[in-house]
Amino acid sequence: MAKQLRTIHGQWFGRLRSEYRTLRKELTPVLRNPKEVRDRTLAGHLETLAGLLDEDKRFAEDTNIKAALAAAFKGVETDWPALRDAVTWVETFTQTTEDAFLSQDLLTNRAVTVPKVSRFRGQFSQPVTILQQRLTACGLGTHKESPLTLLQKLLEEHARVLDETLPLLRRAQLARPTTIEQISSAITAKQQLLDIEQELETRQELHAVLGPHWQGFATDTDSLLQALDWISRIRTTGVSPGFVSWFVSGPEGLRTHEVSTMAYTTKRFVAVLGEVLQLLSRWGSVNLARWLAKEETSYTFQDIIFACDRCLATTDYLNRWGEFCRVVARLQEYGLADQITLIQEHSLTPDRHASYFRALAYEAIARQAVQTTPTLTNFTRVAYERTIREFQRIDRDLNCLRGQLIASHIAKRPIPAGIGTGPVRTLTNRGLIEHELSKKTRHIPIRQLVRRAGKALQAIKPCFMMSPLSVAQYLPPGQMDFDLVVMDEASQVKPEDALGAILRGKQVVIVGDPKQLPPTTFFDQISDVEEEDEERIAAEETESILEIAQRTFANRMLLWHYRSQHPSLIAFSNSQFYNNELLLFPSPYAQHDEFGIQVHWIEAATYKNSRNLTEALAVAQAVRAHLIERPEVSLGVATMNSQQRDLILAEIERLQKADGRFDVALRQQEGRDEPFFVKNLENVQGDEREVIFISTTYGRDPDTQRVYQRFGPIARDKGWRRLNVLFTRARRRIELFTSLKANDIVLGENPSRGVAAFRDYLAFAETGHIGERGLDSGRSPDSDFEVDVATLLDAHGYQTEAQIGVAGFFIDIGVKDTQDPGTYILGIECDGATYHSAKSLRDRDRLRQEILEAKGWKIHRIWSTDWFKNRESEIQRLLSVVANAARTPEKFKTSSAS
Repeated sequence: MAKQLRTIHGQWFGRLRSEYRTLRKELTPVLRNPKEVRDRTLAGHLETLAGLLDEDKRFAEDTNIKAALAAAFKGVETDWPALRDAVTWVETFTQTTEDAFLSQDLLTNRAVTVPKVSRFRGQFSQPVTILQQRLTACGLGTHKESPLTLLQKLLEEHARVLDETLPLLRRAQLARPTTIEQISSAITAKQQLLDIEQELETRQELHAVLGPHWQGFATDTDSLLQALDWISRIRTTGVSPGFVSWFVSGPEGLRTHEVSTMAYTTKRFVAVLGEVLQLLSRWGSVNLARWLAKEETSYTFQDIIFACDRCLATTDYLNRWGEFCRVVARLQEYGLADQITLIQEHSLTPDRHASYFRALAYEAIARQAVQTTPTLTNFTRVAYERTIREFQRIDRDLNCLRGQLIASHIAKRPIPAGIGTGPVRTLTNRGLIEHELSKKTRHIPIRQLVRRAGKALQAIKPCFMMSPLSVAQYLPPGQMDFDLVVMDEASQVKPEDALGAILRGKQVVIVGDPKQLPPTTFFDQISDVEEEDEERIAAEETESILEIAQRTFANRMLLWHYRSQHPSLIAFSNSQFYNNELLLFPSPYAQHDEFGIQVHWIEAATYKNSRNLTEALAVAQAVRAHLIERPEVSLGVATMNSQQRDLILAEIERLQKADGRFDVALRQQEGRDEPFFVKNLENVQGDEREVIFISTTYGRDPDTQRVYQRFGPIARDKGWRRLNVLFTRARRRIELFTSLKANDIVLGENPSRGVAAFRDYLAFAETGHIGERGLDSGRSPDSDFEVDVATLLDAHGYQTEAQIGVAGFFIDIGVKDTQDPGTYILGIECDGATYHSAKSLRDRDRLRQEILEAKGWKIHRIWSTDWFKNRESEIQRLLSVVANAARTPEKFKTSSAS
């Protein structure tokens, strides 16, 4: 079948032949999955099967196997397990009987041999049983598995031992009856007695201790035991061992007389002592243990003498003792017996008594306040925090609902229909807007659209976002007015530019930072000069609308600083420019490579023609590394002038052409919300990034190696504003690339504020200090409540710091990471002075914590009322939270934070 299948498979259209269908029909019933078996594979299986059948035939006809197994052999159908059991049985029988012929005879001729074996067993069963009984009676056991020859030798050995032993036992005249076990025990006891006797003869210390009383086994032990009993009874009376040794070491008569004399003297002393104590009892009881500073059962005569001498030497203390007794009596009247006990037991020193009393008094007052004030009595942490969460939810919902309410009002406003039919030049309002929406090209100018459809535009879109120039260009005067005009970045808006927008509103809010860039038109034009015209910059810096508004209208300063995720980024500006009025949110990463200010000192760099080539190369290489390794962290580069900006851009372009990965990284920045930029300090206001690289640009002259004290526009009257803008662009980290040190800048008699600020910032970046003040608050805890919490954590091995922060905004307690002391794993907020001083409920219970958590803090709150009422449970909750924070410290976030 296999050959036939292979032949058909090798022919053209072989499967269409009837022989193939017949063959597959025969094979299909024996195949498990006929459709999955190929013809070639099936032919191979058939050939293998044919070979197996041939092997089976040859095995069934093997004469040697037939002769060995006889009728049991049935080819491959032989009962192999039964045959294996038979062979095993024969092997066992042969080993037992040591008769291979009998085993063979049983195996081949069982009909004749089995009856013979049965008769043989019947003849020997009775003698064997008798033998087993006799052996057991003799204590020899059954020995069922022992050969008879071994048993015979064993009996002969027992007989020989009995012949040798019995005469000896008869001479010992043992009592009748005597067992072998009794004889063995007697022999063992005798041997032990001999060993003890020998050991006693060799113990020299007994000779030394007992002297002539030692007579070996003949020693009078009764007398010795009586003497020892007498000494023991003497020692129970409190007599020292030395006295006993002295008493028994000398003549008995002399020692007895001396003892009698001492006993009489002692008796007289005790009598006198009793009389003295009776006299003293008139003024009060005497505590001998306290007087002698010893337990009553352990003091000696010398202790009594010493105590009496001490009393005689300190009689001048009697007056103070009397005063002490009077104070004790008064304290007892006030119910302060517990304090008296603590003082007398030296558990409470006098210098701490006042503090202890105040603590008890304050606790009693607090408990009374809690019991008598329903608000405190009913306060629970769970309920209060549930109320806070509900307030937070309602407050967020309220903000959303306000927006929806405004949108609802806007949607209900009628849109002036205007003229919707007729010539296009006559269309107005909604009619004109719908007509323009239907067109794809040739729309009317925006100014004309506003003039003819302004009312409809305001009804549809009531909020316009425009620059002052756009207002003047697109909103014709008198055609449109607004309820409110908000002018942002007002420090850069000239009064003449702002006036048109202000006149179009009923109210105006002017928002800006007077400490940042003033208005300038220098960069409104393109200049081909190599050097910046410093005089021109100064001339074009004019007064802003913000400065005029500050002198005219009421001012309000926004104090909370959100941008910087690390206080060091804003600390310098807060100190130098804002009089420390900004409230800075602390960071949980006090010292971390991802946060704060880093300085890259560029050695051998020089400055010429407003450029610093070495510094530009270092900045470009750092940009390349950052964008390749950390593309998700936004980056910007700021320089001191446009020439340095162009130099860095040229170097970045050169690296981009030489490095494919850098080219890809730069192209990926183009579609981001915050793409990479390189700008000079005049154009960087309004921008912010996670990381800002600053090229300070200025440096030593390449020819003279001197630092010329020429610092461009920052040396002018308002140059410090430029620096303030430059130093406040980063949210997470500033990397300062500089070839200047702070001491390279020399201040004259009347230094420019900008140059002085530049030098101070370099010093701050180098040392971390602003003048003499560090960034750490150095503040003490606000309350004893905070001290108590911090002390408890310190006692459990955690490191804490009080009042974490820089200016105006502090976390009560920070718990440091033991693996990274520059990082805080937990911030603990107590309801102390900071909590109570919040100006609004929203600030206190929502915004404050949300801002801290957005900056990476993990916050845990403790309520003083709960700490007072349920101290142990609150302690366990606190320790659990701290332990969990230590196991899973928060890592800094890579997302942007506003």
